[in-house]
Amino acid sequence: MLMVVLGDDATFMHDNARPHTARMFTEYLDHVQITRFAWLARTRYMNPIEYVWDEMGKRLRKHVPAPGNSGELCDILLQKWDNLPQNMIQNLIQRMPRRFQAVITTARGGNTCY
Repeated sequence: MLMVVLGDDATFMHDNARPHTARMFTEYLDHVQITRFAWLARTRYMNPIEYVWDEMGKRLRKHVPAPGNSGELCDILLQKWDNLPQNMIQNLIQRMPRRFQAVITTARGGNTCY
């Protein structure tokens, strides 16, 4: 099992997908006192981590040989995560104000070119 340790000032951000809003999951977050960031439904691609997950998926699909079991998958994912270029992540974050502005002004909350 992979365990993530959050600092005292961490805030959990998710995209309101069904698994993230399930009662059991919500109760667990309440129980362990994890603060959640309020996030609108159906705004998945307004979250930079979604682009990181997409990149991780691309890199995983290119990995040869493909993982043969969950342990190998975990090892490969951790390796891919450690090797993500930080400038790619920084660029995603820096582009977010443009994305937000597009939602506010261009699409008035609807679809954008992103």
